[in-house]
Amino acid sequence: MASLLQHLCLLLLFLPLSIIAQNNQNISEGDSFTAKRDTASWVSSPSGEFAFGFYRLPDTQLFLLAIWFDKIPEKTVVWFANRTNPVQRGSTVELTNDGSLVLNDHQGNVAWRAQGQISGRATSAAMSDTGDFVLTGADSQYIWRSFLEPTDTILPTQVLELNSQLRSRLTDADFSIGRFMFRLLPGGNLVLRTISLNSESEYGDYYSSGTDGSGHQLVFNQSGYIYLKLRNESSFSLTQPTNMVSYGGFYHRATLDSDGVFRQYIYPKEYPNNGGWKQAWSVMLSLPPDICNSGDVMIGSGICGFNSYCELDEDQRPVCKCPPGYRYLDQKYTFYGCKQDFAPQSCDSGGLDAEKQFELKEMPSANWPQCDYECLSPVNEDECRKQCMNDCLCDVAVFSGTQCWKKKIPLSNGRRGREIRGKVLIKVAKSNHSSIPSLFPLDVTQRERDQSAKILIGSLLLGSSLFLNLLFLSAISVAVFFLYNRRELKHEPESSCFGMNLRSFTYKELEQVTDGFKDALGSGAFGIVYKADENAPWVLSTNGDFGFGFYRLLNKDLFLLAIWYAKIPQKTVIWSANGDNPVQKGSKVELTIDGELVLNDHQGQEIWRPGPQAINASNGRVTSAAMLDTGNFVLKGSLNTSYFWQTFNEPTDTILPTQVLEWSGKLSSRLTESSFSNGRFQLRLLNDGNLVLNTIGFPTERANDAYYVSNTYGSGFRVLFNESGYISILRRDGGTPLNITQTSTGSPMDFYYRATLDFDGVFRQYRYPKTKQRNGETAEIWSIISSIPRLTDICLVAPSKEGSGICGFNSYCRVGNNEERHTCECPDGYSFFDPNDKYKGCKQNHAVELRQACDLDKQRVRDMFEMTPLSNINWPLSDSELLTPYDEARCSIACLEDCLCAVAITGGGNCWKKKLPLSNGRMDTSEGGKALIKVLKQDSTQAGKRKKHQGSLIHAGSFLLGCSAFLNFLFLLGIPLSIYFSFHKKLLKAQPDASMLAMNLRSFTYMELEEMTDGFKAEESDSYALNINQKQSARMSFSSCIIAARGIVLGSSREALETAVKSRT
Repeated sequence: MASLLQHLCLLLLFLPLSIIAQNNQNISEGDSFTAKRDTASWVSSPSGEFAFGFYRLPDTQLFLLAIWFDKIPEKTVVWFANRTNPVQRGSTVELTNDGSLVLNDHQGNVAWRAQGQISGRATSAAMSDTGDFVLTGADSQYIWRSFLEPTDTILPTQVLELNSQLRSRLTDADFSIGRFMFRLLPGGNLVLRTISLNSESEYGDYYSSGTDGSGHQLVFNQSGYIYLKLRNESSFSLTQPTNMVSYGGFYHRATLDSDGVFRQYIYPKEYPNNGGWKQAWSVMLSLPPDICNSGDVMIGSGICGFNSYCELDEDQRPVCKCPPGYRYLDQKYTFYGCKQDFAPQSCDSGGLDAEKQFELKEMPSANWPQCDYECLSPVNEDECRKQCMNDCLCDVAVFSGTQCWKKKIPLSNGRRGREIRGKVLIKVAKSNHSSIPSLFPLDVTQRERDQSAKILIGSLLLGSSLFLNLLFLSAISVAVFFLYNRRELKHEPESSCFGMNLRSFTYKELEQVTDGFKDALGSGAFGIVYKADENAPWVLSTNGDFGFGFYRLLNKDLFLLAIWYAKIPQKTVIWSANGDNPVQKGSKVELTIDGELVLNDHQGQEIWRPGPQAINASNGRVTSAAMLDTGNFVLKGSLNTSYFWQTFNEPTDTILPTQVLEWSGKLSSRLTESSFSNGRFQLRLLNDGNLVLNTIGFPTERANDAYYVSNTYGSGFRVLFNESGYISILRRDGGTPLNITQTSTGSPMDFYYRATLDFDGVFRQYRYPKTKQRNGETAEIWSIISSIPRLTDICLVAPSKEGSGICGFNSYCRVGNNEERHTCECPDGYSFFDPNDKYKGCKQNHAVELRQACDLDKQRVRDMFEMTPLSNINWPLSDSELLTPYDEARCSIACLEDCLCAVAITGGGNCWKKKLPLSNGRMDTSEGGKALIKVLKQDSTQAGKRKKHQGSLIHAGSFLLGCSAFLNFLFLLGIPLSIYFSFHKKLLKAQPDASMLAMNLRSFTYMELEEMTDGFKAEESDSYALNINQKQSARMSFSSCIIAARGIVLGSSREALETAVKSRT
């Protein structure tokens, strides 16, 4: 009995403790818990391994309602409720009397509420040993479970159903929603994806299990294995058996980390332990193993942010880094990406002096795939460098093998690793051109005030100096005027040439003296002007329709060796040999005695010779050339049975009736209508039988994606332009040809025909009337019979991944009316590279200002920039980011506040941010989209101009002030000097002058006097001047005065002139 009483006493003694322990493992209605200073649990699992309560975020006074491993020092969090809204001290969590689990902040506002996963009212809550926090009803049925709403982690016994997901944290310490998603899609495919932080838009997969249609559940079993349970009851294992350890001795978790890797971790429950495991989380599984080199995403930045690259560190964890010349947008969040740290290359200089300001830094074993705007091939590295350096749109190029890939900005999918082939070339500013000038200084008002003060002070000083200059000039002018009048009063006008050494005569006097200007003193000469030769055929076809020879380019003294229509005024060229290298006058084409047709320039340098063609050796050697009536120029052999070479086998941009285009045959467009250099478009008959039109990676001939395909794959083998004017693709099996000509052509007796790949990328078939007023056609012009693509469709052709599209970069294509050519236009904020060649593309007007927007806060950005709409315009395949669902207003703000966004397209609830340069631009009224272009506000532009104007005024004013002060100094110095020299001259004049010049007489040498006086015979001094007749004397005296004007005095001319005048009257 005593023993029983002792047992009862002990039972009563421990009963309260048991009740307390039970209360620590269960929560009842009305219970609450308050956040205090540090991490504290409200309830723990029975084993004490997991805790539920308030977890304090590191280095803050903010708390999460969370679940964590409670027996390890790190207190690793595995679930959290209010990731986007951490609460402060004083906040409470409560299981209310109505059965709701509610988190209230310190002000009593609801921060989070557990939404019922099944109907019912919760009466209690508990933390299980599996790490699952549950709410149960009166019937012990689960009303809500944390396992069904995972955050970034799953635990053993946890299952992910179809359409379940994990979301990463923003950083390891920031529990906000991050950039990565781990999701079991409704179709059963397990994927890892990047996510837009702005709109939650899901981008491409960088990992896929490949179980679409078969996957059913993701299971993390009690043994620590993670696998996909398939619908056929089989499984797809993620965890490798060789990596497994004993479940009982370790904690397990699998977390989608903030760097985008899904990792399975283990942590030893005991330390030290027999396996030598460290007291830390060890990685057993990484998915994907190398995230930096995982699959590329077409939209979004990739694993790291824009303009950065991903590289694995020593622990095989990804690190986001900036390339040379770039710096982080946010040093704290390096995965946000990078920005350019120097002023970009200006497109206004046309590439001039680029090498003086910029250099290309090398980054081996790196790449930014899926953001190419142009590929040049084949090229070497030096050519790749040159092409990028001279292209103001090129910031980065990747060279690999014989290919050069120019990259769009912002860069995406950046990665670096030893297994990556190729070399990145990054254009950066040299040290003397390194920093971006501050176009938007923070203290603009004070700086403008300082500049205004400088301008005001400078204006006052300059005005005063100019006033002094005016006074000095006025004084000098008055002094000169009085001195001149004084001399005029002192000295009567002297009619004698001898007295002044010069004499003025009226036109009438001169005419009388010179007898109507019959004798000229001299004559002039003109240089020889040469007239360039007109189009001169070397040889004509027998019917006279075609000419072969030198064709003069319009408005230039340059010539092509060409074939043209000789009978029409336009002299339309249909073939040329040296379109890329026109020659000057004096160049020569020759059929040599060796049978070679050679074009040499005016200096004798060889420019062109025919390429080798299939030659039948039995034909002998080339002996002659002929221009055939078909428009085919040929080289013939001595046997005259076939041709050694013919232009029909080497067409340029045109084919003619009877001409055939074989496999691998091609036409290349001109650069412009008047430039015969190779242009941006090609028409090719591929070896697979398809006839295609495509742009090329100019200046190389690498073909971009086709914008027209004949769909004759496997059947087409020849393009025939027959004598009747119809063009068709012949079939290998002899089946019905595919007719390309779309309408009736008319009689070949009445029309000339040609088919040309024009410089705008359209393959047009033309006809021209041979005789006026025949068949109703009176206009002597080339009229269009058919075109590929149709003129109304050319702007809407399939976009190309590389190349600019039909129009140049940063422009858009607009369809013309009727048979008019389509036009290429620039959006707002852009201007043509060359207004005379609008197919060349457009450039940003304020590229530097737009790049510098990354250094401004949002308010300053709104003050400086605005978005201008452009209806029905789109640039497909240039996307950097997709935001959805976004209306036009949200899209406009999103692009405006994103310093890496220059253009966005809105429509259908989507917002597509675009990369630069823009490509495949088109106006398409069927889509109804709208382009939003970021431009400088007008007042910002004016402020910038005003600032530049103020700076210019300060520099100009300083220069003028300096010049004015220097003139003042000269005037002050000159006045006393002029007074001194004037007074000194008067003193000299006042003294007796021994010179005969003072008496208006001429000094002669002894020999001169002896000769003129005939040995000093006694004669009057002027008799020698009158020994000739009066007319001759007058002419001599007139000449005396003219020569006297040249510094020689022969004698008195006044008397002689009077004598001459009297004799004529």
